[in-house]
Amino acid sequence: MMKNIIYILIILTFFSSCTEQDKKKNSELTTETIKAEKTVLEPIRLDINNTTNDILLDWSNYYKSLDSSFSLDNFHLEQTDTLNFIQGNVFGIFDNEFNKVYGDFIVYSPNQEKYIDFDSYQWTMDENQTPIFSPDQEINLIDLNKQTVMRIGFNGPLQWVENAFWENDTTVFLFENSSERILIISEIDVISKKVKIFKYQDTLNVKSDYSELRLRKKGLKIE
Repeated sequence: MMKNIIYILIILTFFSSCTEQDKKKNSELTTETIKAEKTVLEPIRLDINNTTNDILLDWSNYYKSLDSSFSLDNFHLEQTDTLNFIQGNVFGIFDNEFNKVYGDFIVYSPNQEKYIDFDSYQWTMDENQTPIFSPDQEINLIDLNKQTVMRIGFNGPLQWVENAFWENDTTVFLFENSSERILIISEIDVISKKVKIFKYQDTLNVKSDYSELRLRKKGLKIE
């Protein structure tokens, strides 16, 4: 009788120990799962060092005027990719055929050795000195030392670059809008050809006139 009681106690102790171990493992797994989910769900926000750049301030202040809650912190990383640079279809400033009307619209790198041109493919001037627009837009990187014109992006009528600025001599940001009123900022390393695409987490409630205002500020007549 005593032996049976001892066996029963041993068995109960064993099962109790197993149960406690299982609870501990489940607790550890739950904690690790929560940590993993937090890691996955934590958004990567846009990080711009040179926040005093005139072009950046002009663009962000315009959207703050449309929506007081607008913030660059609300751009989250959507995807990363590698760009394929190919020969562009516009003239560089070093070409005799370059139309000087585009000179006020190109965006130079800080060392003045490169610039971004997203205008000269998209619009041209008519006989009345009024711009005529194409539905397509080519974004080109021009290297003045190498005298090369490389296409780094192409947009159809549903998405377009509104402005651009260089954070340094190798990193350029493109500020983009779309027919769905969704803002995008593309961060491009022109050396590694890597691009990070950050998407704004809210949709604009009103139509943006930024592109037209930008041209008007430079003296162009927009019908």
